[in-house]
Amino acid sequence: MADKRFEGLDAQAMPWRFELERATWLARKNGATPDLRIALETALTCWPKSLSRQWIPFLESALLLSEGNHASFETAVAAARVGCQEGLLADAMLADALERFHVAEPEIDRAWLLVVRGASDIGIDGPIEPLIATACFLNDLEQRGLSFSASRSSSKLIGTALCRRLEGAAKWKLSSLLGDGGRLPEDDPAFWTAFEWIAEHDFFGTVKATREPRWIGKPADTHPRAAAATLDWLERTAPEKLLGRRNQKRLALVEKAATIEPDPTMRERLSEIVREVTATIAAEEHAKQFKRRGGRRNRKLPSPEEVARMSPATLPRFLQLILERGGPDAVVEAVKLFSGPQTPGSADRLADFANRLGITPMEMIEAMMADT
Repeated sequence: MADKRFEGLDAQAMPWRFELERATWLARKNGATPDLRIALETALTCWPKSLSRQWIPFLESALLLSEGNHASFETAVAAARVGCQEGLLADAMLADALERFHVAEPEIDRAWLLVVRGASDIGIDGPIEPLIATACFLNDLEQRGLSFSASRSSSKLIGTALCRRLEGAAKWKLSSLLGDGGRLPEDDPAFWTAFEWIAEHDFFGTVKATREPRWIGKPADTHPRAAAATLDWLERTAPEKLLGRRNQKRLALVEKAATIEPDPTMRERLSEIVREVTATIAAEEHAKQFKRRGGRRNRKLPSPEEVARMSPATLPRFLQLILERGGPDAVVEAVKLFSGPQTPGSADRLADFANRLGITPMEMIEAMMADT
């Protein structure tokens, strides 16, 4: 879904991304050359309107350092930091720019260490804004098809730190302890962008990947964007959890919000999540009912020899479906697959078999249920 969601932004940013990636390639291949500066200047002329320009001074600073101009670099970085309100965000932008322009490794290491310390030093009662701003910066790059150059688990570092901060706020009820200073900035759109980013990347940081962290509960139960992000995460990681009453209520919350959302992009996104989650819930319900009725363990399948002698109308419905899509040979292959011992490997082979015939999981479930 992320590809569809960001398709427009990615296309709009293509000239900018091409020039910036060309500058990176030139820096790695030839070092500081006039062509490198021209490539960066060209990228700046086609800078996407929807992308913050705070990153530009850091890119220009990194170019100065790659050219060996240390004094100008220090002055430029100091000026760039003045224009960036969040220190952690400034550190992340600088680390990316330095690695993108292939400066000396010790300089990159120093910048990266500032990012690590900045994210690690934010305690459960520390300011959440630096983490939100940095998460939004990484999200902005991803939306436009550009990976974060300082890729030494930097995204995971920021995502884990943000989850830790959110978990602390819920566990220790910081809003009651610290007043307004402990409340989450739920009125800030950037907060929800960051929330969706950590959900999309599975940065929740739980012991079990499919277990919903406790701190998600309240925002996901009361705010449509949190509910949508959580449902989208569950749909990818633990679809069976969508059958619970709590998630059904969350789905209704998102569905209602989609009808009144003024922003067309967000409205389409919420509607798409509703459609996908609804389809997944239906499939899970079918599978649950099928299993309750005994599933295929109680089904006596004809042997391949018997299949060859049977007319299509007398075949089980799911074998009729396979016959329609793949012919007699596919039916014989299906009988062998369904009759053998059922293991994770055989389940994967069955899924690949159905996909090869163009049979969706929903079609197969409905056909198999028709025979129970």
